[in-house]
Amino acid sequence: MATQPKPIPSNWHDSQTKGCLQGISSEAGIQFYGANRCWLLLLLMAMPISLLLTRDADAQLQLIPSGGTAGTTPATNPNNAAPNRGSATNPGTATTQPPAPIISGNPSSGSLGNPQTNPPSVPTPVPVAPVGDIASISVESVSAYLQQLQSATDLDANLKQALVTAYEALLAELKSRNENEKYYRELLAAYEAAPTATAEAKRRKESFSPRFVYLESSLDSAPIERLQSYQLELQSLLQTAVDGRAKVDATIVSRDAQKKELPRLLSEAKAAITKLNDELNAPPVEGTDPRLREANLLLLRARLMSLNERTRRIEQEQRTYDAETELLSLQKAIFATEEKYYQTKIKEVTEELNKRRESLIAKQKKLAESIVVQSPGELRPRAEQIVVRTDAWLGLAKQNALMRLESDAARAELKLWTERYRIMTERISHESTKNVTNFNSMVGLMLRKQRSELPDINELTDKLHDYQDKLVATQTLILELDDWKAASAAVIEPESFTDESAQFFPSADLREKARLLHNFEHRVVDEFRIDANSYFESLFNLGVNTQQTIEQVKKYRSFIDEHVLWIRSSEAFQLSDAREVWPSLQWLFQFGNWREIPLLILSDFQNHLWSYLLGGALIVALILNIKRLKTDTKKEGELASRPNCTSLIPTWKTMFACVLLASPLALIHLVIGWRLNHAENRAFAEAIGMGLMVGARYFFPLELLRQVCRAGGLAENHFRWSKESTSILRKNLRWFIDLAVPCVCVVAVLAQFGESKYENSLGRIIYAALMLLCFLFLIRCLHPTHGVFSNFLKNHPGGWIDRLKYLWYPIFACGPLALMAMSLMGYHYTSVRLAMHLHTTFITLVGILLLSSFIYRWLLLRRRELLVAQAKQRLEEARRRDPNAPTLPNPLLDSHADLTSINKQTIRLVTSTLIFASLGAVAVIWSTVLPAVGVLDTVQLWTVDGASAGERIPITLTNLLIAIPTGIMTVVAARNLPGLMEIALLQHLPLENAVRYAISSISRYTILFLGILMTFNSIGVRWASIQWLVAALGVGLGFGLQEIFANFVSGLILLFEQPVRVGDVITLGDTTGTVSRIRMRATTVTNFDQQELIIPNKDLVTGRLLNWTLTDSTNRMMMMINISNDSDPEVACALIREICLEHSNILKEPAPTAFIEEFGENKQTIRVRCFLASLDLRLPTRHEVHLLIRKRFAELGIQISIPQQEVHLRNFPSDWKKPDHPTVEDAGLKRQPVDQPTSPA
Repeated sequence: MATQPKPIPSNWHDSQTKGCLQGISSEAGIQFYGANRCWLLLLLMAMPISLLLTRDADAQLQLIPSGGTAGTTPATNPNNAAPNRGSATNPGTATTQPPAPIISGNPSSGSLGNPQTNPPSVPTPVPVAPVGDIASISVESVSAYLQQLQSATDLDANLKQALVTAYEALLAELKSRNENEKYYRELLAAYEAAPTATAEAKRRKESFSPRFVYLESSLDSAPIERLQSYQLELQSLLQTAVDGRAKVDATIVSRDAQKKELPRLLSEAKAAITKLNDELNAPPVEGTDPRLREANLLLLRARLMSLNERTRRIEQEQRTYDAETELLSLQKAIFATEEKYYQTKIKEVTEELNKRRESLIAKQKKLAESIVVQSPGELRPRAEQIVVRTDAWLGLAKQNALMRLESDAARAELKLWTERYRIMTERISHESTKNVTNFNSMVGLMLRKQRSELPDINELTDKLHDYQDKLVATQTLILELDDWKAASAAVIEPESFTDESAQFFPSADLREKARLLHNFEHRVVDEFRIDANSYFESLFNLGVNTQQTIEQVKKYRSFIDEHVLWIRSSEAFQLSDAREVWPSLQWLFQFGNWREIPLLILSDFQNHLWSYLLGGALIVALILNIKRLKTDTKKEGELASRPNCTSLIPTWKTMFACVLLASPLALIHLVIGWRLNHAENRAFAEAIGMGLMVGARYFFPLELLRQVCRAGGLAENHFRWSKESTSILRKNLRWFIDLAVPCVCVVAVLAQFGESKYENSLGRIIYAALMLLCFLFLIRCLHPTHGVFSNFLKNHPGGWIDRLKYLWYPIFACGPLALMAMSLMGYHYTSVRLAMHLHTTFITLVGILLLSSFIYRWLLLRRRELLVAQAKQRLEEARRRDPNAPTLPNPLLDSHADLTSINKQTIRLVTSTLIFASLGAVAVIWSTVLPAVGVLDTVQLWTVDGASAGERIPITLTNLLIAIPTGIMTVVAARNLPGLMEIALLQHLPLENAVRYAISSISRYTILFLGILMTFNSIGVRWASIQWLVAALGVGLGFGLQEIFANFVSGLILLFEQPVRVGDVITLGDTTGTVSRIRMRATTVTNFDQQELIIPNKDLVTGRLLNWTLTDSTNRMMMMINISNDSDPEVACALIREICLEHSNILKEPAPTAFIEEFGENKQTIRVRCFLASLDLRLPTRHEVHLLIRKRFAELGIQISIPQQEVHLRNFPSDWKKPDHPTVEDAGLKRQPVDQPTSPA
């Protein structure tokens, strides 16, 4: 059993005496010293000396620091460990009663300082830890004490755990204090050395003296090996400069981020110090073990000291950062200068190496040409092949030199855009994006300018593909050279070839010449391969740089598009801007500016005479034929409005005429603007040209729409648009085009000229007027009662568009006012960009509307043709029929008769296709604006739990904006995609109608499920967060709505198992009808009276029903025929079977039967059984067979027995006359049609 630690009496020194005094001030201290008066008397005797000796220490250990000693370690400091590393729990949260503190290095002792031996006869009380002990306590002593404390076995488990936790936290605070103190000394040293280092950096910058690798004059005479060593050494120095500048850049960025955090961390540290002071001054908790109370007190003081040290370090960090700001800028400039210098030197050495290399290759080529002359006939082809190789070698060396220069340019371009991206991302920091209005107009101007300067991604991609092709070709060349070397070396082992060897070539014999030629070719191939490898490496590096440039450009463009719309292009419109309107007007209408316009046009006319003559002749021809085009449009409209018109040619002609009527003025604007826009060094002319081109772009679609809406034109007589709607649109387009297009031209001119004061003053005024015109146009055209859609709303009352008319009408009408407000508030660029996209969207949707009207017109004409063909076919069949026949003609085939159904399916397919085409077009139009929505990620709405514990995922405004269209698209897709899939795909597969319906229904439910899942996932509603709610609701709904859930599950069973399918004829109870729809909750059955019955799905699954067409539509029909007793039953039965076999609707197998079942009073009953292919044929077949039986029985004298009763009348009046039996027609009745749906009963 372990020995209980014995307290060892301390040799009280001054600081301990003061600690004891503080302990006396607490309640526990009074109780302790009250129990031992000897210690109290000793304490009173030592008090004066202790107060004198500890006065200075007391002044240094103030609990509230001065303004120069507060701070905390920033989390972003890479040179400082986390200051709060290893912090323990709050001492006030302990729930156990620990023993008195043990403050020696031994668990049996009472001090963490130097252990001292206690006399056995004098019991040592447990002292309260004094404040002065914290400064003298070391990390090693606490670590040793912790080890001894953890090995003690006679302590209470809870007390031991509490003490271990407290001293572990104390150890962590001591380590944090030491780290902060160490970092403070480093910062202090850097702060003191900053002035000297700054002065030295200034001197180095002013008198730049890089390391000279070589003398300027030594390049020409240096051998290639030395040039290569120069190149390697310069590249090493360049890399050192690049790394140094990158390190300085990283330091600057890191310090800029830390400077923003230091004030907040300093404030938090001071607040923590104040809180610790309050905890230290608070009375101790009663009932706490003195040893644990002592440990907690030491921990609080250690934390206070650590905070003081961190505060001092943070303030020193601020001072050091401020002192080294200029030093870092100077160091960056020095490294940049060195980098530029070494790049220049590397370029010089590289050029010299290229010259030497090309000179060497040229020398080899010359030698090869001389060898060709000296070679005999049988060796000359091989010598000429060497010349060809040297030509290719020389060309590759030149290309390699160019590729290296291009590689340097690509590397510089990549560096440029990487640096610009870095600078801009630092300028537009995350803090500023929390409020999108914090961006200033200068940043927006820089972003727009740099976006226009970005390299073309398509050109870079083409270059990259070219590099890849060259890499493949170079790799093929290297493989060919390697193959030649391997094959040649296998025949003759090559030897070295020197210039001296070439001198012996003329006098050598044939065999020796072949050997020398072989060696020479090997040397050429070896050198050629070296340059080919170098060329391959240059191409590869160039391709890598180009790929990185493409990625950087894409990233920077996305970054610009994400932020540029949220940045002010100017300040809000003020009085100073209004004062600039008149100077802007003077500039715009200045005679000197406009005088050069006709001169430029005249000069261009002289240079392109024939082009102007042809274009002018075309425009004049269009103008002269305007009246005839209008007349032709009216005539074609009258022709197309006739009911018997089946040709699409009038519609094509009218469409072409509308395009021609809208073209002349647009072509004039476009041609003049195009020529003026290409005028060099004429800013005003270029601006006017751009304005005319933009005006033509906006004028032509609006004028085309006006021509389409011409009275009696394409919209009215061809597309069947309402005359009131086209009249409203036509009249409003007339004044809108005349007023709005000039405003568009002026805005474009001012934007192209690039003078911000003109654009921000006059440009915004004209743009505001343009938006007011758009507002008036939309107000007049979109009015629900007397606007373009008034007739549509009257014809479709109660629909969503009608119900929400007071919502969408003000939204659309007031959109231009919102854009005008944005422009006047300073977001002029954003407003113009949005207006352009809205105009493009409007024109695109109008174009799709015209396309849909054209397709519907074509469908209508095709339907007319089919109807005419159907009428002709019926007339021909009627002529072929026997006019005396009592039966009606047979119906046409389904493919010809079901025209209405086919037309509906086609219209549905066309409508769905156009809807998705519209959505796709709108997505493409707004794709360049969508990146700007990324800024909305900074607008946080709420947070949700993440995948890991404690993780919180923010839900931003972007998520909400994504969820709304996702939900809308889900509804649209669920309503249209299954039908589109059925029409476009399923109808062409060998599937039954019921299977196709099941696939469509399941697809609809799947789309809804996935869409709802995506919508809720966008706003943070995930299964993990709602599964308990769903479980609870499931239990509640299982009891309250169990019938609905049962019907839902039954609906799924019906779709998958298919005991009942769409189109089946079923009998449920006393109801017989055709299944028309199977929904989630109920199934719709249409009976033969065209009544729709809603049957819950559960009844179809759990109840008994008769499905007439489950596996086969064949059904049996029975008829009862009564003949008189005088008729021959055998003849009657044979005749009935013959009639049944001759009828086309009755199946031959199983064969029809006719048997006598009974003899009744005055009758013989014959039961006829026959089988039909379809249930719909029962009543028509029964009717026709009955008529045939009656007719054939009458011909053979077979009487049909009917119940009768003889009545004998006496005294019959003489004036009564027996009436004749009238026919059906005489009675004014009509015979029943044979092609109507009939009941199986």
